[in-house]
Amino acid sequence: MKKLLSILLTVCMILSVCAVSAFAEDTIKITVDGDVVDCAAYGQEPTAINGTTLVPLRSVFEALGATVYWDGETQSVVSTRGEDIIVLTLNSTSMIVNSEIKTLSVPAQSMNERTMVPVRAIAEAFGCEVIWDGETGTVIVLTEEMEMPAETPEGVISAVYDAMFDLDFEKALTYYLDPETAASNLEISSISNMWNDIGIEDPEYQNMFNSMLKKVLSLGYYTIDKVETDNNEAVVYATVYLPKMDDTDVDSALSDEMAEVLLLETIEELGYTEEEFGSITDMAEVEYVMDSYIENVVEYICDALYDVCKNKPLESVVENAKLQKINGRWLIVE
Repeated sequence: MKKLLSILLTVCMILSVCAVSAFAEDTIKITVDGDVVDCAAYGQEPTAINGTTLVPLRSVFEALGATVYWDGETQSVVSTRGEDIIVLTLNSTSMIVNSEIKTLSVPAQSMNERTMVPVRAIAEAFGCEVIWDGETGTVIVLTEEMEMPAETPEGVISAVYDAMFDLDFEKALTYYLDPETAASNLEISSISNMWNDIGIEDPEYQNMFNSMLKKVLSLGYYTIDKVETDNNEAVVYATVYLPKMDDTDVDSALSDEMAEVLLLETIEELGYTEEEFGSITDMAEVEYVMDSYIENVVEYICDALYDVCKNKPLESVVENAKLQKINGRWLIVE
């Protein structure tokens, strides 16, 4: 979790972070709720055709917990998951989802004697969220969010990440055996103290930056990948996905030209003309205009940084935490 905090602190300071890993560009991977789908075990690796990723038929259906029935006579597959029913026909761009016909950009097709199907279309037909991580070459499938009780190791880690993504560090620290030491190790004080440390002391500006940070974090997510439990001890492995920031050009977020535009807009918003503003002699009035101008600058920077982040690929950070069950409660010890 220290890496997640370091990335968050970096965004707070509007700096860049280094990429944590590099991945082969020619290999497509599929994960469902963090678990890697071994398509090779089904006889064929994932294949991209015109931007659509195809995978072996049974690999995606079984990973999603769906039933599969292959009708050799009609060359079609019928699958159910919960109340959803989909029908795919080989070489057809039409897919039936709960009696509604959907059009596929690439049809199901035979490849090396294996029936290959479009993973995104199927997952979304079953109500799942699908994310393409171009940095890692991974199709990420997320099924319905499952609520995990905090009394389990994975529930504790989920609660901590949820709190961190919400910038509620105080709540996150309540899940540690030694909150004070954890705060020091993770370099956590409070979000307000962070802003003060870098010179943003006005509470209104702090709130604006807090909102921006939450929007940036909302672009990412985390998965609980594996839990190892041995009596009263546990290790939880997780992967955090956040916008890649190592090559972000922060200096260009506010050019001299844009700063001038914002000043003129501020003057107009306050009912002045440019000539009237230039003739103001009351310093209190000038200060009022400049305070409004700074507020507009902060808002612009927040929006600009968010726009940059939302167009960035996600980078993955693998983390783990050790827990112990103490007096019937799981707490993070490392």
